[in-house]
Amino acid sequence: MSKSTGTFVRMLGEKMEVLLEARCVTHCSPEVAGRLPQITHQLCRALARRNVARFFIHDVRIGETVALVDRKNGYSCRIKMEAHAVRVLEIHENITRPEVSANIVYLVNTGLMRVVSGRKAVAA
Repeated sequence: MSKSTGTFVRMLGEKMEVLLEARCVTHCSPEVAGRLPQITHQLCRALARRNVARFFIHDVRIGETVALVDRKNGYSCRIKMEAHAVRVLEIHENITRPEVSANIVYLVNTGLMRVVSGRKAVAA
């Protein structure tokens, strides 16, 4: 298992640790590496939102990966859910999408949208 660095966020009242994989940090592009603290802060704020937290807690199974695309802030990441943690596997600028995940969710302003069977996004 690779080393990771993390911080904590409350998701629907439950304390979850947000872990950044070591390879995520070392293999991200230079543009993303310079903004990594800012992206991590924005990701934690996004995960703490009620609608996002509800989706991740109730609809994503432990061990499943989800690609979260934040159009407003300009990044996308691949996240793996764990029992008491959210593990960030990849971070990219929005021009590239992370590797295929079980789900893709789009954070558009305050709404959360999800792609179902490759079709247009629907409200999550």
